[in-house]
Amino acid sequence: MVNFLAQKFYEVIQYGSNLQTSPGNVIGITVSEKTWQKLSPSQQQALQEAADESGIMGREMELSEMKEMKQKLVELGVTFTEVDASGFQETLNKMPYTLEEKGIWSEGLYDAIKADLGM
Repeated sequence: MVNFLAQKFYEVIQYGSNLQTSPGNVIGITVSEKTWQKLSPSQQQALQEAADESGIMGREMELSEMKEMKQKLVELGVTFTEVDASGFQETLNKMPYTLEEKGIWSEGLYDAIKADLGM
């Protein structure tokens, strides 16, 4: 939606949908194992909590900005249609396993990542 507004696509495209929203930016904090082990348990906990909190805050800020941009686009004459994204989500949920079946991803990679993330 940022590009839609910034590049003035609204001048030639009068319709938009909720499928044009961002799923969220992912910004990681990377610390080597060696450096992590040099931190005390309380420092590790503080860093983890700060990372978790900033992720939540960043997503909230992004959603707020998206809402403001959508309102601006509506004011500029864009009509938004709400689309049921469940079919898209269902297909995307299968994608990691399809990539594993095709040998593009290592078998078990997706489940291992989800486990590491506590999902």
